[in-house]
Amino acid sequence: MPYTTEDRDRLRAALTGGEMMVKFADGRLVQYRSVSEIRQALALVDSELDAASGQRRPAAFRVNVSKGV
Repeated sequence: MPYTTEDRDRLRAALTGGEMMVKFADGRLVQYRSVSEIRQALALVDSELDAASGQRRPAAFRVNVSKGV
């Protein structure tokens, strides 16, 4: 089932609002057991939406530091 940006918004609203139940765009009603489960679902929806749009998140990033001496 393809996710929509509306699904992403509903998961974010549940996460910030402290709700444990989310109704998706296709009518499904899902009750999560923990905030961790909502975060996992949000990560899944984000990755699937990014893949569908052709965007990729960076796998790693490099940090260069120096003492400036």
